[in-house]
This record gives sequence, structure tokens and C-alpha cells, in this order.
Amino acid sequence: MAKQNGATVKYVPLRPRGKYPGMSKDWAVDIQELEAAVSKNTKMLVINTPNNPFGKVCIKVIMVWIRAYRLLLV
Repeated sequence: MAKQNGATVKYVPLRPRGKYPGMSKDWAVDIQELEAAVSKNTKMLVINTPNNPFGKVCIKVIMVWIRAYRLLLV
């Protein structure tokens, strides 16, 4: 729907964390990767939480970051 209205869609996936990423059960958004995806033209951020199939729930750090950028959260 966003693309149909002329928006540019960027995806920032969850990444495995820990000493052995291939075996990690802890997945998270890389803040640096998220910051790289945001520009002065960014108006809205869509977060799928809890994220499936991992069941990851968006943590407070991400929510604080979103507020600092004054983005509409969907």
C-alpha cells in the first residue's frame, strides 16, 4: 500500500546476536542498520511485534529511538 502511494519502502530485518550467530536464539534489530535506513524524508516506521517466527517483542530501546526521530509508528 505504501509503494502504491509513492513511498519508498526499506526493510530492516532482525539479526542473530551472540557468540555463535548461526545458533542464536536471540534476534534483534541492529540500531545502526535502522539508522542507516532512516533519512530526513522518513515519515513512518512499521514494526511487526511480536515478530514471527521468532516471537521477538520490540524492546524499549527501539521505542525510545523511534520517539527521538519523531516518526509515526504503526
